[in-house]
Formats: sequence, C-alpha cells, structure tokens
Amino acid sequence: MAIPLTPAREPAPWRAALRPARWAEALLALAPLVFAGLLADPPSTRLALQMAGAVALIAAAGDAVGFAASRRSAFASTLAVCCAAGGLLLAAWAQRLAPPLAAHGPRSLGPLGWALLLLGLCVADALLLRLWLPADVLVVACGYVLRAAGGASALQLAPSRWLVVCSFLLGLFVGLGRHGWRADPDARKPGSRRPAVQRAAAIAGVLAVASYVAYALSSDTQAAIGSRDLIWTAPLVALLVARHREHIRLSFGRDPLELLLRDKLSLGAFMLWIASVLFVVYRRW
Repeated sequence: MAIPLTPAREPAPWRAALRPARWAEALLALAPLVFAGLLADPPSTRLALQMAGAVALIAAAGDAVGFAASRRSAFASTLAVCCAAGGLLLAAWAQRLAPPLAAHGPRSLGPLGWALLLLGLCVADALLLRLWLPADVLVVACGYVLRAAGGASALQLAPSRWLVVCSFLLGLFVGLGRHGWRADPDARKPGSRRPAVQRAAAIAGVLAVASYVAYALSSDTQAAIGSRDLIWTAPLVALLVARHREHIRLSFGRDPLELLLRDKLSLGAFMLWIASVLFVVYRRW
C-alpha cells in the first residue's frame, strides 16, 4: 500500500521546538504497567501515567534545548525550562506517591532519579552528541530504555532484561531512522551516508522484531501471563516496523515518526496490537 506524501509545511515555532509527535515515545513508560498485569489497579495506573507525562515533558525539553541552541531562540529556551521543570515535578510527585524503595541498585533511583538521567541525556544530545551519528543513535536507544525503566520504577518493579533489550533495539531502529532523513537528501550523491544508514535501520528493525518474538516465547513471559499466546501479536509488531521502515525510505526532510502517526494503516495496526496484548495479558482476570 503506497504511502501518500504531502508537501512539508513550516511548523509553528512551538511545534518546531517541542516536536509533539515524539511525545508518543512516552508510551514506553506504560509498558511495565501493561505487561505486569497492573492496568486494573488505579494507584499503579496513576503512577505510570504520571511517569509517562514526566518523560514526555523531559524529552520535549531536550528538543527545545536543541532548537534554542541552533536558532538562538529565547522562546524555545523558555519552553525548555518550563517543560523540564514540569517533567521533574511530575516525576517527584510520582516518587512521593510510590511506596518506599527497599531495593538497592538501578531500581533504587526511583522515578525522579530516572527522570534526571533522561533529562541529562536529552540535553547532552541536543547540545553536543547529535553532531556525531553513532553517539546520537545510542542516545536515542538509551533514552528508550530510560523511559521504560522510569515507568517500572514508579511501580516498584525491576526493569526486566526483556524490557531493556526490546526498548534498546526499538530505540536503535528509531534512532537510525531519524538519521536516515537527516543524512544527505540525495542518496545517489557520491559519498552519501543515507543508503548505509537505511540498511543499518533495516537490520535494527529485524532485531527489534526478533527480540519481541523471543520475549513472547520466553519462559519468563509464560510464567507471568500463563501462556505464550503473546506470540500471536508479533505479526502486528512486524507490520509496524515494516511500515516505519517505509516511512524512513520516503521521508525527505521530515521526521519518519511524524509520518507514521499520520498513517491510518499504522495507527490501526497499533490499536489492534494494543487490544491484542490486553486480551492476552488480562483474559485470565
């Protein structure tokens, strides 16, 4: 199915600075809530939603910092400060409402600790790291892990190995996809990096789907939800990755994630995947 392309219009200043399409990445903070079977528990749901709002605001602050640095915009600088403050306040509120931490190690950071790590990573990426492709891609991948780990910490859950692996590989795929459109627009130009980056993104996408399949078939998943039926949702994950891969190929000067969120087929597949996961995980209740 062909993906219709429309001419890109100059976004409003606040949209260019905050990139609201990327707020969808905050949904990763809800993954621990859903897959741990806690969605029916109101306090847990409230804490996870607060953490999702926190990471969305912090990521927006990082984007605003990058926009302010490149455009020397006082308006974007103000937006960055407001978003960072709002995100940290939400994370601090979640930490205050969460039960006392008894664990040691990474989990003991709490929601505020993970939020601070994400803020530092986003700001460093906006100011320095995105100038070098490998560092920028790794920052995106690590940012996905921090989002998911922050959501787990709000629920007093240790980030599982599968949560870390799947989040990292998904972030690697998305990060390489972003560089696919930031790289040279003309892939036929001698020395263009775009074909190589797009091939790397395709490999990362395959690995992301493979990690989800491995998670669905793992003994940990069988013990948590009582079956391996989550594997039946893997084709939808593969479809979403393939669709995003197509957006990477066709996104001339536009963020592929923005195009993905405007694609009816992708949105329909995503909603169907959510419904399928909820059915598999919560049907025993």
